[in-house]
Amino acid sequence: NTTTTYGGAISTQSNPSGPSPTVLNSYFFGNTSSSNGGAISSRYAPGIYTNCVFSGNKADIGGAVYTSNLNNASPPFTTFTNCTFAANRASVIGGGFYNENAANSIINNSILFGNTALATNTIANIVSTIVVSNSLVEGGFTGTGNINVNPAFVSPQLASAAPTILGDYRLQSCSPAVNAGDSTLLPIGTTHDLDSNARVRFTNVDMGAYEMQAVDYNNTTWRGFNTNWDSVINWCGGYIPTDSTNVIIPTGVTNYPVISTSNANTKNISLANNTSITINNTGKLTIKGAYTNSGSIITNNGTLVMGGSAAGQIFPGALGTITAMNNLELSNTSGISLNKSFTITGTLTPTAGAINLNNDTITLASTALGT
Repeated sequence: NTTTTYGGAISTQSNPSGPSPTVLNSYFFGNTSSSNGGAISSRYAPGIYTNCVFSGNKADIGGAVYTSNLNNASPPFTTFTNCTFAANRASVIGGGFYNENAANSIINNSILFGNTALATNTIANIVSTIVVSNSLVEGGFTGTGNINVNPAFVSPQLASAAPTILGDYRLQSCSPAVNAGDSTLLPIGTTHDLDSNARVRFTNVDMGAYEMQAVDYNNTTWRGFNTNWDSVINWCGGYIPTDSTNVIIPTGVTNYPVISTSNANTKNISLANNTSITINNTGKLTIKGAYTNSGSIITNNGTLVMGGSAAGQIFPGALGTITAMNNLELSNTSGISLNKSFTITGTLTPTAGAINLNNDTITLASTALGT
């Protein structure tokens, strides 16, 4: 669709108290406007958009969406929930979204990524009100639960290709948008996504128009968008590991995990070379399965529990390094071998299994009471 005025696909105007246009489960691909709003123009009019993809649209202002109140009093709301804005292009400003003239816009559980403009690639908000919550926004945007990371689309297009109908904006299995939305923000009755699959498949709704339908709760890999072990965006599958989850801490991520709470658990854990794991003084990590260290640094200022029943457990491993060891609990029923010398500054608590020292020295440097 192409227009020389407002809204390449839909244009609404001057109906602030009338019924809101309600658009569900829709694609807006490859629309163009030589004015404002490549796909949508909403001028002093309400609107509700849920489970929609806006991609490959082009305009001068507002590559995908243009909203304006026309400087009227009591502006209506235009609301976008679980929508995806990607690869849209504005030749002037607001590659993904443009909001002006005292307009009221709300964006929830959505993804805005890969949009471009001469000025303000993602969201341009000009003397208006826009509330963005629990959304993935490239470049960041102030609001509750918002994140600024790559969403890992299946097959995104470049915004420079707009107008285009190409692109697959479903989420890859390791996307940080999985389980990262807020289910309470869904409009009442929203039970399916854009593919007609269950809208909330796991703990929380996903961000964007598509819901991941298969998550591996037995295996996960650290993503390292920040250092917080308890942040779902740091884990493939969008969940915090449990004592039945095999964990991989890989080489090459930006940040490595820091544990500050007392409920961090894993089944098997594999620490790659040139990685690290830190336990703060309030933190506790319990390993219930096999432990493999291929060259990682362990800094334990809290409590580390080597538990489970995995045979042949060697700590810290021939390639592992310990920079601090506060409290250490050894409770592997199959026993554990300590193969490097280190100092325990807190308590050593053996509760199960044999402890073997392999030509090394374990120094108890805590107080008599503590040890």
